[in-house]
Amino acid sequence: AELSFPETLYYDLYFMSGDTVCLAGEEGLLFASSAGELCGEFSVGDSYLVDYSFGSRNYVVAFVSSYRSGAGGTLVTLDQRGQELGRRELDRDIISLSAGSKHLLVMTGGGLYLYGQDLMQQSAKETLITAKKAILRPDGDVLLLSAYSAERIKI
Repeated sequence: AELSFPETLYYDLYFMSGDTVCLAGEEGLLFASSAGELCGEFSVGDSYLVDYSFGSRNYVVAFVSSYRSGAGGTLVTLDQRGQELGRRELDRDIISLSAGSKHLLVMTGGGLYLYGQDLMQQSAKETLITAKKAILRPDGDVLLLSAYSAERIKI
């Protein structure tokens, strides 16, 4: 199969459930079958795709902002056909996104927030976070990574 998009730069791809491939690029996310047929699309318009994370094999989360720095914006979850599962406006910068099979972890400078795929908040730990990255582990624990160390916590 072959996909051709001559004027668009895609810099990541991920095989989702079924035969769907998700491509992440400057203009948003594109969903296609492994046979090369377009299944869906999520365009960021005049905004920027600041960050994204693939959750398991059935959804992807994208953080879209009007600013390249990501100073506030919209968090959106999409299924393997590009259909919106949830949407949430955020007024803080996102430092790290980590999507698991059923939950999504968002790290900001002010705390850690756990959401479902529909972006309904499940729990939060509001505190100053100095880590560089947070990873949601399959068992639900969080791994906080800093420059020279890692810490495993529960939220």
